[in-house]
Amino acid sequence: MLKEYFRLLAFLKPYWPRLIFAVSSILGFALLDGASMTLAIPLLNVLFGTSAAVGIPAAAPSGGLFGSHDILISLQQRILRGEPLEALTRIVFLIILIFLLKNIFDYLQRYLSRSLEQLVVRDLRNAIFNRLSELSLSFFHRNKTGQLISCMSNDVNNVRAVLTDSFSKILQSGCLLVVYFALLLVLSWKLTLLASVMIPPMAWMVTWVAKKLRRKNLWLMNALGDITSIFQEAVTGIRVVKAFGMEKFERRKFSTETGTYYRENMRTNKYASLSSPLTEALMATVGGVFLLYGGRQVLAQSMPAQDFFLFLLVSLRIMSPVKAFGNFNDILQQGLSSCDRIFKILDTRPQVTDSATAVAIRSFEQAIRYESVTFGYSEESPVLREVSLEIGKGEAIAIVGPSGCGKSTLVDMIPRFYDVDRGRILIDGRDIREYRIADLRSLVGIVTQETILFNDTVRNNIAYGLQDTPLEKVAEAAEAANAREFIEALDEGYETVIGERGARLSGGQRQRIAIARAILKNPEILIFDEATSALDTESEMLVQEAIERLMKNRTSLVIAHRLSTIQHCDRIIVINEGRVVQSGRHSELLRRDGLYRRLYELQFQPTNVN
Repeated sequence: MLKEYFRLLAFLKPYWPRLIFAVSSILGFALLDGASMTLAIPLLNVLFGTSAAVGIPAAAPSGGLFGSHDILISLQQRILRGEPLEALTRIVFLIILIFLLKNIFDYLQRYLSRSLEQLVVRDLRNAIFNRLSELSLSFFHRNKTGQLISCMSNDVNNVRAVLTDSFSKILQSGCLLVVYFALLLVLSWKLTLLASVMIPPMAWMVTWVAKKLRRKNLWLMNALGDITSIFQEAVTGIRVVKAFGMEKFERRKFSTETGTYYRENMRTNKYASLSSPLTEALMATVGGVFLLYGGRQVLAQSMPAQDFFLFLLVSLRIMSPVKAFGNFNDILQQGLSSCDRIFKILDTRPQVTDSATAVAIRSFEQAIRYESVTFGYSEESPVLREVSLEIGKGEAIAIVGPSGCGKSTLVDMIPRFYDVDRGRILIDGRDIREYRIADLRSLVGIVTQETILFNDTVRNNIAYGLQDTPLEKVAEAAEAANAREFIEALDEGYETVIGERGARLSGGQRQRIAIARAILKNPEILIFDEATSALDTESEMLVQEAIERLMKNRTSLVIAHRLSTIQHCDRIIVINEGRVVQSGRHSELLRRDGLYRRLYELQFQPTNVN
């Protein structure tokens, strides 16, 4: 538990000057709060004592350690010297001064603690996002998007609550405890020792509750991530939900998850609600014990009544910071459960990384070669099996085959979205794992079936990654992608914000913007992954024309189910069950009795109409 908490506090390291100032302010507040309490006895002596009895007997029995009680009496006598009215004026002035300074320190520690909290939350969110952006695609296949969103929002907020209570309450409560405990030792070390006997059982009880809370809070965090995932899937797929009349089903599924979450939350709440009353009950027991013991000391005249009164006053005040520790335990357990999930992401290392000796690659000159490449998303089920293939510079290659045979995986290996399990892929005779990833990916442009656009302007979507590109260049790319006409017809032309995932555009328009983006990047290797499969006939024609224009003088890999769109390619690679089973031009493959011919006949066989 403490390991995760101290790791979280390590995020404060860059801000240590502000942290020292905050802790100093908290310490100043605690010392002044303790000083204000010591004025209670002199004030009572002035208001209720006689002029002859204003002073405190120097010979009062001392219960403090190392003469500390005598020092306290000496200070009180200095405050009470002179006439009662003069002493009262002095006490009132000290009270005003102490409370003024105490609240100045309180303001400083609150402001500085809140600023530290927000700085750490900012750095934590940046660290999570930076780590996610570094991780390989396989990580996102294993983890639900809703869980990651929940981590970024809910878990970080829970951590923020821990930090808030740490620096605005816990450090303050800790300093107050030290000051109050010191005062108790000054007044009577015997009574203080008696009160401390109950601390070990109290700590054991709090720890027991903490362990229960930690396990249950971790389950709740995961359950909340599942709820977020269901919500996200239902919202993003609302068209399908309505089309199939599944509104009741989705509502039932969502309410089942939220109901389970509620029940588990209430079970957790039983332990969380127990912490504060348990702490207070134990403190009341301690108070009753030393009230009985201290009262007997006063009645036996072994202890001054005024010392016991101040001891009681401090003891009552000490319950507040102790109770704050009990309350903080609930928040701490929830926050540490969130820390587990956050640090699990931060500790994940990308599977695809640059080697220590990685070299630059600025251009593609000769060929891409697959040598006995085997790869699987899991060891038990390889997707590619002993694939050997060579693609020459400037060659247009089509890749076809049944769904799930490994077509997309084959091309995803080139920009190193995944690394091979066995074998190797070479560009210009060198293993691609020896090149810098950023340089390698700068050579590749990708247009997929699911067009990814951002909630930004048309111009910024086309110039993604090339933000300083002049508008003229963007317009030229749009023209080449058959997109200029519809873009200029938009309300604000190239400055039109197209909505989340390009929601304000049609499928064909989104695809042409994606092609314009690839044209502007001007890559040497182009990958088209089912780029026209989801389009209507007219949009497909416009997109196909733009694709053919983009493919000129470039090395291209085209994945397509519609075989009519790839007949112009230099070579067609047929894949089945992760293996290359055929290779050749369209006309050659049709003459052979093989998978390609069967796929072609399935698509183009005449339909019988009765």
